[in-house]
Amino acid sequence: MENPASPRLRVALLQMASAGTAIEANAAKGEDFCRRAATLGADIALFPEMWSIGYAEYPAGDEHARAEWLTLAIPHNGPYANSVRRLARELRMAIAITYLEAHTELPRNSMTLMGAHGTDVFTYAKVHTCLKRPSLFF
Repeated sequence: MENPASPRLRVALLQMASAGTAIEANAAKGEDFCRRAATLGADIALFPEMWSIGYAEYPAGDEHARAEWLTLAIPHNGPYANSVRRLARELRMAIAITYLEAHTELPRNSMTLMGAHGTDVFTYAKVHTCLKRPSLFF
């Protein structure tokens, strides 16, 4: 029997394979998984790390490929994140979205937690994957 004094938090760990650098396809698939999580009673949905591009790679030393990879970074307040904010508000469910975030010097591996009202709770950015040895990760 559930104790009303200690409510439960239902977390949906979204286990899904990305479509690589197809950001719009990843966004659509993520939305579908969030909708399913909401119907199952989730209070929060957590995306896999770097969901926007699925840890897309480029060959080490290929500056042209690296330049193309850098264009995949998306702004914190751009269409990708804004669509998730709207979804969180619609579903009344918190969503932790992950993406390659455009930043001043180099992109960041970021996660933004959007509350059930569609507002940002916080953003956490791991810079080491983009700054130190990107050829090992991308």
